[in-house]
Amino acid sequence: MNKSEEIEEGSGTGTHAGTKERIAYRALLRDTIALLGEEKRKTLPIQLPPLPKTSFVPASVPVPGFSSSPSRTPQPSPKTSSVPVPARVPDPSFSSSSSSPSSDSKAVQSTALQGARSAHSSFNLASHFPDLAHLPTPPDDSRAQENAARWKKAQVAASVVILSFGEKDDQLLYLKNLAKAIHTRLKPTKILDGQLLEKEKRWETLFRVNTFDLLLVTEAGLAKTDILKKLVEEPSFSAKTPLLLLTPTVMQEKAALWKKICLIVKK
Repeated sequence: MNKSEEIEEGSGTGTHAGTKERIAYRALLRDTIALLGEEKRKTLPIQLPPLPKTSFVPASVPVPGFSSSPSRTPQPSPKTSSVPVPARVPDPSFSSSSSSPSSDSKAVQSTALQGARSAHSSFNLASHFPDLAHLPTPPDDSRAQENAARWKKAQVAASVVILSFGEKDDQLLYLKNLAKAIHTRLKPTKILDGQLLEKEKRWETLFRVNTFDLLLVTEAGLAKTDILKKLVEEPSFSAKTPLLLLTPTVMQEKAALWKKICLIVKK
């Protein structure tokens, strides 16, 4: 083998080796692409095709080709009998108005009410409860009503009460100004007519129904009532209702009187 043949053989061998490398490279590339495609298909989410778009048809809109009411097959008419039916004769014992439901219900209610009244009138309480004492007429409750009215009249919407026993001019104006000052600055205050309470003998009811924070009365006024004088001397009364006696000296010392009223009322 000469030199030229060796060169040609060498070059052919090199070309064949390069072809094999290219084929192997292409096969490797193809396998890699196929593997990547399989991995991508595994990771991608499943995509569903979109739903077909349909137009909403209201129920009131008729759809062409369809009837709004189901088709009805014609039914054969029933055979009529050839025998004549006699006309119904109205009963003369019943009027046309009695057939209405309202009149029937009224009649039933009236009958039930009459039956209840008759049963109530025929019921004898003494025959069913012979051991109990029975009165021929209901007892008179005038006394109970009088006590209730007196009790209601005795209620006073005030915390401080000033009793007046016919004071006039300056003394009455003094009591009114004192009541106004206590009512405005301290607590609700009222002036009560002590002479009327004494005349109606409502002292005990007054103090039984109400609870006062302070009771004020003039010394001359307290001397005019025997019942209240005995009542305020009881320890139970003084413990429940504080009493401040307005003597002429106390009434002149207005600053000391106001201070004492504030101490009693604000307790």
